[in-house]
Amino acid sequence: MNNVWKLTKLFLKSSIFRNRFGSEEKTKKKIIQSGFLLLAFLYVVGIFGYISYQMIQMLQMVNQASLFLGIWLMGTTVLLLIQSFISSLNLFYFSKDVEYILPLPIKPHQILMAKLNVLLVTEYFTVMLLALIPFTLYGILTGACLLYYVNSILVLLFFPIVPVLISCMLVVIIMSFSRMTKNKEIFQVIATLLVVGIVIGFQMVFPQDTEQSNEQILANVQRANGLVEQIEPYFITLKPAVNALIYPDKIAGGVELIKLLVITAFSYVAFVILAQKLYLKGAVGALNSGRKKRKRRAEKNTYQVKSVGYRYVKKEFTMLIKNPIYLMQCVLPCLFIPIVFAFVFLTGANEKLAIFDTVQLDSSLVLCVMVGINVFFLSMNLIPTSAISRDGQNATFMKYIPVPLYHQIWYKMVPAIFLFFIPTFLTIGIGKAVMHADEITCVYVFFLTTCISILYAYCMILVDLKRPKLNWDTEYAVVKQNMNFIWEFVYVIVVMIVLGGAYVLLSSYNIHVLAMTLGVIFLLAIVGVDYYLRHHVSKLFKKIGSV
Repeated sequence: MNNVWKLTKLFLKSSIFRNRFGSEEKTKKKIIQSGFLLLAFLYVVGIFGYISYQMIQMLQMVNQASLFLGIWLMGTTVLLLIQSFISSLNLFYFSKDVEYILPLPIKPHQILMAKLNVLLVTEYFTVMLLALIPFTLYGILTGACLLYYVNSILVLLFFPIVPVLISCMLVVIIMSFSRMTKNKEIFQVIATLLVVGIVIGFQMVFPQDTEQSNEQILANVQRANGLVEQIEPYFITLKPAVNALIYPDKIAGGVELIKLLVITAFSYVAFVILAQKLYLKGAVGALNSGRKKRKRRAEKNTYQVKSVGYRYVKKEFTMLIKNPIYLMQCVLPCLFIPIVFAFVFLTGANEKLAIFDTVQLDSSLVLCVMVGINVFFLSMNLIPTSAISRDGQNATFMKYIPVPLYHQIWYKMVPAIFLFFIPTFLTIGIGKAVMHADEITCVYVFFLTTCISILYAYCMILVDLKRPKLNWDTEYAVVKQNMNFIWEFVYVIVVMIVLGGAYVLLSSYNIHVLAMTLGVIFLLAIVGVDYYLRHHVSKLFKKIGSV
């Protein structure tokens, strides 16, 4: 356990808490960073607090407030399953520390336990952010006793462990086959697609009871905790956690809390015993696969002549796709999350969406809603936010090659803009099928979304130029320790305010006036940012090579 504790501290320092700044203005940067973190935290907490307040009050009207706990914990479980899978794959197998730790006289179960501890710490931040305020609101609105708050803290500490263990076990099993492939990048993509398929398949087999009559639905709602009872076989720790919160001052609540602790402890021990037999095989396979490069046409000195821009953009795409961590953190979220959202939204929702067949929606409202959805998906595109930081100390290469710096910025923006077309077309297709958006509305949505995505790429790469993170030990730190993502929330909020304000002011006019006004606003913003970059590009690149 001493080795586990030392490894845990080492991994925490290298993957989470390490945050280097330059020697100058260190205190000022920390203050500014802390301020934006606080604003982002308050923004997210405010949203979840408002949603929770409305849900609890609505359920209290039918005397079923306890349903809120089950619904919230169920949503947290699904989020933990997806998020911990992505994080565990990077942390367990594709972080650079694995290469240095494996040759040391450390047992596989010690490495597993230490990395699992690090993963749990990161997931606790998510859980506390999502559940602490809602659970507190529930206790206040329902007049819960003091024991409820004690049980809430214990539940939030132990409940996330089992979903994380399930994701980690799935990753360990999949990665145990990594030695069977010679290309770890291809295997990484296949493994990710496999897990996404499992998530979607789970959604398909999950009981939805879409054929229930109104009387049956009413009977299920009238039963206390009826929804939780329907889904509890799929989440073994859900019922004990909910009951521990519903009956905190009764013996039954204490028994359920003990049951939660026992199940969690048993699952933890079972994971360590089973996973240690497979982890070493997968970790060694992940390191060795792809190292033997085939020599293709080495004897021929034939080269294809391509433009500088083509080669540069290809280099950016190659870095994003062939590096497993960049692929998982920057590329796949902006592709698969919109697809999963669309699948979950449309699965079994025919009857719920039938309302759109009878209600004639305002085309201006449809336009703003579709663009707003695209803006939400835009915040998952981390490519421009880390465009400079991904090069690390090699970013100085940009200052010495015979390619104008302004052109290099554009070349780095191309992958982000290109990849965002996929969720854009997906949103347009859903909007046309569900909200019956006409062709002109879809054209305006595409035009406005393209402008917003170009402006997003401009602004985020500008942020990365002003605050580059070039001193890093692992690629994982480029995304997870890069505080530039805070500006993504700022950008999304500003764009949402512009959309909402334009709709309120111009909804009385036709959709053409609204779309053209928004288009002029975003085009002027693009021209302004482009002008700033053109005339200050040399000054912006001064930090490259000096950080």
